[in-house]
Amino acid sequence: MMLLLNKAESLINAIIAKIDGISKPRQKFIKHLLSLYMGLRGKYNFINMARYGSFNEKTYRNQMEQQFDWAGFNVEIVRSNCSKELILAYDPSFLPKSGKKTPDVGNF
Repeated sequence: MMLLLNKAESLINAIIAKIDGISKPRQKFIKHLLSLYMGLRGKYNFINMARYGSFNEKTYRNQMEQQFDWAGFNVEIVRSNCSKELILAYDPSFLPKSGKKTPDVGNF
């Protein structure tokens, strides 16, 4: 598990270093946030991030208000780790959570 976390952190460091216009504190926060996402239990909200992370809840809220190019970050991860032959798929289907349209749910 530690080896996987170290590989993920080194990958995150390499990709964030390629992105221009990010301050050092913002880089530190993004690195922390992505590492936290890998180990966070339960819901992904600011209260849980403050509980399991190393920043205050307000810090998470303020940092998330700032712009970050997540699409560019994901593209860079794919480019650095995948072959040139890629397939992009999008599934726009939606299933209601409950009610008459939920399959295999009924009164017993």
